Amino acid sequence: MGNLQANLTMFWKETFIQKIPLVLWGANERGEYFHCVLKMAGINPVCYGETDPHKIRPKALFKGIPIYDIETVASKYPKFNILITGKRSETGEVLSFLANALSAFGLDDKAILFLLESYEYALHTKLLSMYRKTLLKKNSFSIIGNTCTACDLYRYIDMPAKTPTNQMIIYPLHYLRLISRLEYYLSMPIEFDHMALKPVPPYSRIYPVGRLDDIKIHFVHDMEFGNAKDRWETGTQMIDWDNL
Repeated sequence: MGNLQANLTMFWKETFIQKIPLVLWGANERGEYFHCVLKMAGINPVCYGETDPHKIRPKALFKGIPIYDIETVASKYPKFNILITGKRSETGEVLSFLANALSAFGLDDKAILFLLESYEYALHTKLLSMYRKTLLKKNSFSIIGNTCTACDLYRYIDMPAKTPTNQMIIYPLHYLRLISRLEYYLSMPIEFDHMALKPVPPYSRIYPVGRLDDIKIHFVHDMEFGNAKDRWETGTQMIDWDNL
């Protein structure tokens, strides 16, 4: 059915990187949602597409952009892509109409129809992460944190975590000791110290504690030391020492 895609990475490449004009198919509540999310992610749709004659009027605007029928879209933009915004129950009918219309204009192998999962939070989060990544001045750096929020920051910008400080806590005095002699401590193999048999607030579970010389690392999200040790060693090998 035409060139139909559901790949968010491909959508990003087509719309944000290659700047191919994007048409939101459906001047409705769902279309408004997509428009708002896309604008926050640096993507500006050129128009809405519609079949409803009551919405397609001369100089008609919806949320600041025009509403066109498919013939007008094809005449204005030699190349464009379409994001379908309607309800799932209407998708089949919309796809059929657009596939036939694009074929009639000889665009069935050129224009891409995108049908993205519209779980609001997930789509919003992924698109904004992609956008934030484009604002970075450096694409490689390591964050040495004393809690697992270090890796939350990598997720915030859609990047792999180049840090061993993941899913753990290093309490303040130990953390200050660590960063004062970072290369020394991170050159050492992490060893098992003990199981925290008495849960420490706010964590009400038993977890393994690792040791680097005189520094204790609390792997509060793990049940056993092996997984924590593998994750720590993998993160240590990924550190970008030139950008800490």
